[in-house]
Amino acid sequence: MNKNQCTMKDVARAVGVSTYTVSRALNGKKDISDGLRTKILAVAQQMGYVPNIAARGLQSGSTKTVALVLDDLKNLYYNILLSKFTRKLSACGYHVTIYYEWDSISLLNGKLMQRVLSSNPDGIISFLCTDDSARSLNDVWKRPLVVIGAEETEMSADNIYFDDFGGGEMITEYLFSQGCEKIGYINATSKLRPGVMRGKGYARALEKHGQPFDGSLVYNLEDEDVYVDEAVRRLVGKGVDAIFCFSDMTALDALSVLMKMGLDKKIRIAGWDNVMSEVNLPCAFTTVGVDLDSLVDDAVNILLRRIGGFDEALMHKMYPVCLVENNMGK
Repeated sequence: MNKNQCTMKDVARAVGVSTYTVSRALNGKKDISDGLRTKILAVAQQMGYVPNIAARGLQSGSTKTVALVLDDLKNLYYNILLSKFTRKLSACGYHVTIYYEWDSISLLNGKLMQRVLSSNPDGIISFLCTDDSARSLNDVWKRPLVVIGAEETEMSADNIYFDDFGGGEMITEYLFSQGCEKIGYINATSKLRPGVMRGKGYARALEKHGQPFDGSLVYNLEDEDVYVDEAVRRLVGKGVDAIFCFSDMTALDALSVLMKMGLDKKIRIAGWDNVMSEVNLPCAFTTVGVDLDSLVDDAVNILLRRIGGFDEALMHKMYPVCLVENNMGK
């Protein structure tokens, strides 16, 4: 502890009362007189007292915090979700702590789970897949956990995921309906189920239109150590007239490359996440979306029921997706 940090014991000593009395006053308990409470609060403020939430949690069994875990603070989609979850949890009386691990792309591993659990949260909402080490840790700590965005089949956690296969097929079908004949797919990595399933939906749409799957038109950026601009340029060189991107952020990068090449009016871009429903952008493209407000309500409600000790079957819910057509500039 910083030598200048004021503790509850320091406040008690300055007022001449017990730490128990200070604690009761700071927490608004009615067995403390108004005069004494006013004096304690004034001294605490003057001395710069700040409550230690983690320590309070050890005493009370609750820190009134929920940890939100993600891997890319630059992604507009995550920022939209963070805003919605923070607003919802705050209205329910919970603080939010955000955990971000740049070298743990899309994975809640043991190292990251240790950091999360060290703050003693009442519950965890993760936008990342979990690995065996993270599962083992949480089996010991038994913190209520909701995993969003990827289907979890091996962990005792509530799970909200999306119809990735259906969405991938839907948006590829849309591109065909707009006259596109050669469609590429840019994915983040083949190691994660959502992108793989979206790719399978893409392949299914190709099959329905009598086109054989062409692996040279699919780029898994992380696997191949390729950036979006390079993937786009290679796809352009192979004669594509449309590119389906794993996320809206990837789609924005791809569109930027096409604009620099003067091809943004000739090659269609499609994304996933529908960030344009929440953020005004100077460009637009067709994307796949989901009802985020309902998702947030479901996730927070089940998490708070778990925190409250309600015993019920794990929620394993697949959210439907919808096509959001935006054709600005095309």
